[in-house]
Amino acid sequence: MEKEYGREQMKRFLEFELDNYLRGRGGEIIGEQPLYLVENQPDIHYRKGGVVMYALQDYIGEGKVNEALAEFIDTYAFKGAPYPTSKDLVKLLRQKAQPEHQSTMTFKIRVAEKPLSVGIDPLNKLIDRKPEDNVKTL
Repeated sequence: MEKEYGREQMKRFLEFELDNYLRGRGGEIIGEQPLYLVENQPDIHYRKGGVVMYALQDYIGEGKVNEALAEFIDTYAFKGAPYPTSKDLVKLLRQKAQPEHQSTMTFKIRVAEKPLSVGIDPLNKLIDRKPEDNVKTL
């Protein structure tokens, strides 16, 4: 999508998806599960899923994500039972990710030394409606 419409349009799309995901999440009755365990929560499937997949291609590389998706399709397309689950896709994505990105796949961030500041930026794929409140000097 970014190649077709450009980085600025992709940023607008991610802002839209993030906003709709957060709005939908606010009305959920059941707690939010990890993406691969979600059932019958379309705001999470579609909205969060798109944001997470875009972030994943930043973390492990677009080529690695495409390789995993191609392998997933080659392995499971037009086959009968047993049918694949999201866990099968996560397994392939983990296989394609380098060791230093394995912790990213669970969204835990580790650093070797104390950073000067910490925070996340939702427009750069992580989720938070108020980006100005999530960076502080240590």
